[in-house]
Amino acid sequence: MAEDTSLSSDTPGTTNSDQSRQRLFGKLREICDDLSLNEPDRVKKDPLRQLLEVVCNSDFNHVVDKGSFATGETEQLLAKLAMSLYDYSRIREYSGKEDVGYVANDFDGSAEMAAIGMQCFSLIVSKLQPDESERANRIQKCVAFYALLLSLEHTEQTLWTSPTSLNASDKLLRDLFDLYGTSAEKLLSGLDDRQGWFGDILCFIRPRFMRNNWKQSPSLKHVFQWCLVHVKFPQLSDYLDRVLPACLLLLDDHEVDNQVMGVRCIDHIVDNVSKTELSWFGRADVIYDSLQKLTYSQDPQLIRVLHPCLLKILAAMDMKWKKSDALPVVSGYDEIFQRLLYNMEMESKLDARHAQSQHLTLYIETLGINTVKHFSQLFRVMFSFLEVYDGPHERTRINVLNALKATVVTCWPRIPNHCEQILKSLIKLLYETVSDRTVTPHKIRENLITEIVECLLLLKRLCPQRTVCALKVIKQVGLGSICTAYINNVLDTE
Repeated sequence: MAEDTSLSSDTPGTTNSDQSRQRLFGKLREICDDLSLNEPDRVKKDPLRQLLEVVCNSDFNHVVDKGSFATGETEQLLAKLAMSLYDYSRIREYSGKEDVGYVANDFDGSAEMAAIGMQCFSLIVSKLQPDESERANRIQKCVAFYALLLSLEHTEQTLWTSPTSLNASDKLLRDLFDLYGTSAEKLLSGLDDRQGWFGDILCFIRPRFMRNNWKQSPSLKHVFQWCLVHVKFPQLSDYLDRVLPACLLLLDDHEVDNQVMGVRCIDHIVDNVSKTELSWFGRADVIYDSLQKLTYSQDPQLIRVLHPCLLKILAAMDMKWKKSDALPVVSGYDEIFQRLLYNMEMESKLDARHAQSQHLTLYIETLGINTVKHFSQLFRVMFSFLEVYDGPHERTRINVLNALKATVVTCWPRIPNHCEQILKSLIKLLYETVSDRTVTPHKIRENLITEIVECLLLLKRLCPQRTVCALKVIKQVGLGSICTAYINNVLDTE
């Protein structure tokens, strides 16, 4: 009769709990091996579903209890499990798609697979118990690290996400922060007396985020951006030389979505790193050179985020100019403002015109009296924009009127020379607005008229004689009772 070598309760030194743990360890090792199989074999065995069943079972508590953490076997098993689960559930690399871009069909089934993977991670994380031992901390960090990387691929709507994966990501992040009793900023920056994770994450993603391969991993840029925006001043300074190259890769890409993401990353860096540090080693110049190339774009989404960021980096470069013996005759502000005015003059699409007009006031207030250098082109652009109806919300016209007020206030010594031109454009717009019978809401018309009247009052205060004489002459033309009433209101206001 063959000798029975199976484990039993009668075997010296073993208990039912030990047998259960060994069987469970064996099953988890088998699942880890299945997660590493080629795709056709993995589909047949469906290891994710098997793992979900194992993790949901109460016996899994034997793997994560404090007694189990005392053994190196548990550490190796959970480390391999976390790494295999992440590698199986993450968005895979693609080759040959760098130039043509991705479509939703490229990621069929990815959201469902990731959702199950994150559900498994959530269950594992929820079963982890606080333990001060060094080995337990290593195990917890290993599991939590890969869980975080997977969840960050699904924090916002993309081609590979679904409502289910977005919800799973949100839950997993909450579970991770509950495990450590901290927030994203503290976990990444190390603000709660533990080493921050941001450096480890940068080291992990760097091999797949190089110039020759970063577009093969479409989800990594989202992981990078999420982590970057959760690391703030002053901790971000420690990582500046490690994050700038990745941001410049995004800026230099031809896809608008990547350019917008790159600008947002740069904007966060400029907000959270001192101007002095940005000016060191020519960093600000490199950033400016990459940003100013994007000013040729006419994409509204990019225009909206680009110019505020450009003004911030120009402010950092301004420190260098002030320290030099001679200030430039034409500064970076002048160059970018001139480019913006040229683009506005050539633009015909309403969305792009609105995006461009949003930044006029900011540039005028920043340039101050130096705006007079651009008066000829600036007034030409303003007057042409005020002549064009841009939809029921009249956003572009209101933006231009605000810019006109800023011009009058900032450059008041030169405004009398252009008073007649400005009055002519404002009265024409006032008449058109009062006579408007389109779908423009009454409230929007009232807002527009209020802005026009404020511009007229500013002109009256600055050059009263010219303004009053011109308005009295215009009254005699016969513009209608309503328009005349507004003009009388301006004339009567002291």
